[in-house]
Amino acid sequence: MNQKYIIIILLILSLNSYGQITFNLKGEVVSRSIPATNMNGATIQIGTNLQILEYGTYTSPDGASIPGYLVKVGEQTYSIRANHLNRIQLDEPASIVELWDQILLRSDLPESYAEYGYQYDIRKDLEEEAQEMINIFYNQNLMFYDDYIEDYLQSLLNRVQPNTYEDRKPGHLNIKIVSSTMPDSYSLPNGTIIVTTGLISLVNSEEELIAILTHEVAHYVLDHQITNYNAQVTREKRAVFWAGIATGIAAAGEAYMNVHNDIHTGGALTVSTAILSSSIAQEVVSRLGIKYTQEQEREADHTCGLVLDLLEIDSTALSSDLMKIKNYYTDQERYYELSPEGPYPTLMQRIKQIGEPDPLQFQNKKYDIIVSLVHTHNAIMHLNARQPVTAIMMCDRNIEAGIAMEDDYIIKAMATRQMSETTAGNLEALRQLQTAESLDILPSITVYKQQGITYLRLDMLDEAIDAFTRYRKNLEAAAPSDYVNSELSWTRAMIHKAGLLE
Repeated sequence: MNQKYIIIILLILSLNSYGQITFNLKGEVVSRSIPATNMNGATIQIGTNLQILEYGTYTSPDGASIPGYLVKVGEQTYSIRANHLNRIQLDEPASIVELWDQILLRSDLPESYAEYGYQYDIRKDLEEEAQEMINIFYNQNLMFYDDYIEDYLQSLLNRVQPNTYEDRKPGHLNIKIVSSTMPDSYSLPNGTIIVTTGLISLVNSEEELIAILTHEVAHYVLDHQITNYNAQVTREKRAVFWAGIATGIAAAGEAYMNVHNDIHTGGALTVSTAILSSSIAQEVVSRLGIKYTQEQEREADHTCGLVLDLLEIDSTALSSDLMKIKNYYTDQERYYELSPEGPYPTLMQRIKQIGEPDPLQFQNKKYDIIVSLVHTHNAIMHLNARQPVTAIMMCDRNIEAGIAMEDDYIIKAMATRQMSETTAGNLEALRQLQTAESLDILPSITVYKQQGITYLRLDMLDEAIDAFTRYRKNLEAAAPSDYVNSELSWTRAMIHKAGLLE
């Protein structure tokens, strides 16, 4: 055959397969027989077992192009119309991979891929947009780093969708943790799932965390970001848009630091990083196609339920998540703009559709042990945000789980002292600090500083001078830095002050 014609044939085959989506799913014809579109008079009878191989456009004997499915019966392959799929009852999925294939099969994606292809140009553009956002998180120190927690979350994600799953889309599922007290999560179009520290601490069980991850994976697998991107009418130039977002976050961070720089905790207790403002967040979610419609949320909820069922997890784990998110934003008095999960009426409708959760069902001490450092991190941020009640609640999660370390007791003492001007409150704070000092896990010299302040509150001046002196000696032994020098000056002044008050 002429080489020119071979190349043309290969090109035609390539074009025909460009938008096809392949499957390897078994099922049985159960309701009505199915006529084959590629063979005149051929019919697949009720009770026939078959395999669904792919979705594409197939040529009938009279030359017409008919979209549908290629199926295999024995050694024979047939093409059938897309609307005849409902006559086939699929076998129960034997694995999580098979379940995701079934979910894709039942979605609109096979038809979309056949008509538009995989739109790799758009996917590349969105992947670069997602990377811009991730770079801003890194550059603004908004990421939370903990090798153990990251590994733990990635293992949960792999249970939801194994990293061996192949759907011909670029990108791969991975998790990044953002430092924020706001309980949010969202999947970026490159497969990165963002989870905030606030969300990790909001839930009380591994099952609830898996439900959140599954919901976000569903948005990604079902290509909701691509759908929403295609619906956008105009887009500001990428460089201009992300430069504006970076500037806004930097300004928010500077304002935050200016308001909260009077809290010097030292050691691991650092001033919290800035948080994406609501207005900035809404711009970003719209830009990246992750501002979902109610129908897309329902589709992701339903998909999540199917996956949780296969994993033998109660589907109300997701409604428990949504209820806790709703309660958090209600407590924050953000009634009209609850979160990316949607406004109050929509959120309640979704909870009702999934099923009302049992508030006591998803409580797990082991989970609190696993994520204890996240609780401590969030406690610091709540303390710096002048939210002492929530800071104490975070510390108490670790204390009740038996995993609390020095910082947890120090933070609780500081929060207790912020909340009370009474002798009883200050004595309770002192008791927490004495507990912190008695531990030998991660000793912190901050305990002496906080003891000195508490003793001053109690007019125990000799004890205050002794505590401040110990703090000063530890600072003098530390490596010089602007922070250490500032703390030394403050501590010497406090020792002098306490001496004059005697």
